[in-house]
Amino acid sequence: MKTERLSLYTEDGNHCLIMYQPAKEIKIPQGRYKILSYEVFRKDEQGDLWRLCASATKESPFAAVGGGGESVLEFGEPYIPIVDLLKTGVGTERVYLMFNVEGKAKELLTDLSHISGNKTLIALSGKKNLGHRPKEPIYKVVKANGEVVKQGFFEYG
Repeated sequence: MKTERLSLYTEDGNHCLIMYQPAKEIKIPQGRYKILSYEVFRKDEQGDLWRLCASATKESPFAAVGGGGESVLEFGEPYIPIVDLLKTGVGTERVYLMFNVEGKAKELLTDLSHISGNKTLIALSGKKNLGHRPKEPIYKVVKANGEVVKQGFFEYG
């Protein structure tokens, strides 16, 4: 993927490195770094251009950069869909499903947008002002016996 923007911060939180169109290999001072955020561009199999933005989470690892050696900071693919179950209220049966997409460094996607082209085979959202995003994912809540209790679409936002 072509990285447009990459931001790293130090373990103590005192410094942030912001890079525009960084090379595949970059030289940075010794220390421990974590991804703060990144923006990448990628073409799909039909040649349409997509933008992907992501931000680190508490679970995102730090990478140690030592003197004279190389260190690898992995992020991005493979991306994995994650669904969290959230219960709200005291004594209520209200449950919310949260859909996120997580990258290799436990980073969360914050934006996935179709930038250009008209040949993509990825279904786009039919909702007003969301036509540049992929179609909302479908969910089904199924009992152990196979009975569908609830189904619908996740929503952006």
